[in-house]
Amino acid sequence: MGNYQTLQVMYGQSSVALELRALAISAGVLVLILAVLAVLTFAIRPRQPSTAEPAAVVRQRVAAAPPTDEAQQLVRTLDADELGRLLLGRVRRLVALSAFAPDPDAPEARLARWALLSTIRDCEAAGLGDAARALLASAGAPYPNPAG
Repeated sequence: MGNYQTLQVMYGQSSVALELRALAISAGVLVLILAVLAVLTFAIRPRQPSTAEPAAVVRQRVAAAPPTDEAQQLVRTLDADELGRLLLGRVRRLVALSAFAPDPDAPEARLARWALLSTIRDCEAAGLGDAARALLASAGAPYPNPAG
């Protein structure tokens, strides 16, 4: 009795059904092997060195960089009242944005706190620090801490 006949007797299936089952199992094994090879190919790739600079270096370079001519010319075209109105309006929008973040640890919420802190510092540099802190207090928002 041949292998197919033995299997036919054991499982009560025709030789075509058994061949199809064996083909499906072989195809499944082949797909599994290809998936493992694909994972290994991508996992073993050597990592490219990062070209990003450390955050401290970027902060120092930005702090030391003089403002561009365009920025200086824009600030010169704005009078103090208009600049104050724009800065305080930005504080209001960022307070609202950071207050409505569903998750305070989400990247968007941290970004909003950084932007709020930066804007408040701009307000302080423009002599509007008291007004900015008053906006924070009226909204019930604490002084922003970007770290959380």
